[in-house]
Amino acid sequence: MRFALVIAVAAVLASSAAAMGPFTTKTLAGTWTGSWTDETFGSSGPVTFVATPLANSRLRLSVDFGGGVFGCSSAPPESTTLSKRSSVRCSPAR
Repeated sequence: MRFALVIAVAAVLASSAAAMGPFTTKTLAGTWTGSWTDETFGSSGPVTFVATPLANSRLRLSVDFGGGVFGCSSAPPESTTLSKRSSVRCSPAR
């Protein structure tokens, strides 16, 4: 779930960055902070999203939800590394 959120936020940032010019990993570099609210369990807390450019057109994406996440205690930060590709092939849904 959290991995999917990291990818979704990266996609939104990438689409915004694409409108500003050619994409590079430095285009998305930065730290975004905010808050979240879980309306099911009534909990909330801070959230931090960090995009760090790495060598060879790679990008490290990290997200950290503070507070009691989804009714559980605070989880450790989660991160993934993405690589820029010249094309992406998707198989049609069956």
